[in-house]
Amino acid sequence: MPDYQYITRQHQLDLAISQMSGAECLGVDTESSGYYTYFTELCLIQISAGRMHFVIDTLQNLDLSPLGRVMGNPDIIKIFHAAVSDVIELKRAYDWEVASVFDTLLACRMLGHKSCSLFNLVKHYEGVQLKKKEQKSNWKRRPLTESQLDYAHRDTIYLESLMRKMQTELEQLGLKSEYRAECDYMLEHVVVEPESNFNPDGWLKIAGNVQVSPIERGIIRELYTLRDQRARKDNMASFRLISNEGILRLARNRAGTMDELYQMRVGHPAFIKKEGKRILEVLADPPEIQESDLPRPPERDPQEEALLKRLKKWRDAVATHRGMDSALIASNRVLLNVVQNCPENIDALNRLGVMSGWKVQHYGPGILAALHGKGEFELPPGLAVLTGNDTRPPDPEK
Repeated sequence: MPDYQYITRQHQLDLAISQMSGAECLGVDTESSGYYTYFTELCLIQISAGRMHFVIDTLQNLDLSPLGRVMGNPDIIKIFHAAVSDVIELKRAYDWEVASVFDTLLACRMLGHKSCSLFNLVKHYEGVQLKKKEQKSNWKRRPLTESQLDYAHRDTIYLESLMRKMQTELEQLGLKSEYRAECDYMLEHVVVEPESNFNPDGWLKIAGNVQVSPIERGIIRELYTLRDQRARKDNMASFRLISNEGILRLARNRAGTMDELYQMRVGHPAFIKKEGKRILEVLADPPEIQESDLPRPPERDPQEEALLKRLKKWRDAVATHRGMDSALIASNRVLLNVVQNCPENIDALNRLGVMSGWKVQHYGPGILAALHGKGEFELPPGLAVLTGNDTRPPDPEK
C-alpha cells in the first residue's frame, strides 16, 4: 500500500495544498461522525493526487479555506465515490462549492454493474480486495488508530485509476455526454437538509406492518420523541441510546421499575439512568392512539394515477430497451412532478427543472407523447443500448 501523510498541522496542510494544486485530478473522500453523533461532524478529508496521498484531520483547528479553493477549481477533476454524500458534508461543514466532479458510483450504475460499492469496483477493476474492518469506526475519537488511518487512506488511492478505466468504457459505449450531463445535474441540485429537523410522525416507521394496540402506539410515539430529545442534548446518534426494536419491546413488555428497565437491556445504560423516570411515566400512563388518529396519505386523483401509470410504462420500457436501471431514466418522484404540472411542450418540460437538459432533449418527446396520449411514441433514437433488447415500448393506451 502506498505511503500517506497524516496532516494535523497547518504547515503540513499548506505544503500538501501547494503540491496538489498542480494535479490534473484528485481522488477525494471524507469520514464523518454521523454513525455516532446526532449532529454530523466532518472528521477527515482524504485526498490522493497522483502518487501523493494525504489524510487531513479536520478536527485539528486548521485553516482549510485554501483547500476549499482547490475543491472549487474547475481545472482540477475531483473524483468521488458516491459524490453527493461527500459534497453535502463539505458544503455543510465549510460551505464549499465543488467543481468538476467525476462520480464513480454514477458511472458504475450507467455502465450496468450489478454491485456498485467501492469495494466491488476496486475488486473488479484493480483486482484488489479492500478491508472493511473500520467501516463503522468512530472517526471523532482521538487519537485515531493506525488501522483507522490505513482504512481511510485506501478509499482514495484507486479512484484515479477507476475513473480512467470507466471513462474509457463510457466513451466506448457512447455514454460519455450522457454521463457528464447527469453528473453535473446531480451536483447542481444537491440539497443540504438541516440536521435539526425532527419528524414528529417518524415513529410510524417503527411499527411498520406489525399490529400494535392503541396503547402501544402511544408508548412508541412518546419514547420516540423522548429518544430524540436526549440524543439531541447529548449529541449522540439516536439508535445508540435505544434502538427501534428496544422501543417496540418496551411498548409490548412494559417495565414497572428501574431494575426491570435495566434487566430488559433495551437501551444504553446512560440513557436509562438519565431518562428512566420519564420512561416509566410513559409506560405507566400512555396515551392511546386509535387507527382513526393516524395520518392518512393524501388521496391521488384517479386521472393523475392513470397518467402516472402511462409514464411508468414508458419509463420502464425505455429502461428495458437500453439495459439500464429504470431510476436512471426517471424516478417516480420526477414522473409524478411531470404529471402534476402536465407540461404541453419541451420548453415547459425543461422549465420544471426536474431532469437534465440531456434528458429533456432525448426523453422529452417520449414523455410528452405518453403524457398526452398523442398516438404511438418512439423510443429515443440513437442512444447507447447496453443489451441487445430492441423491443418497442408498449402502447400506453393498453
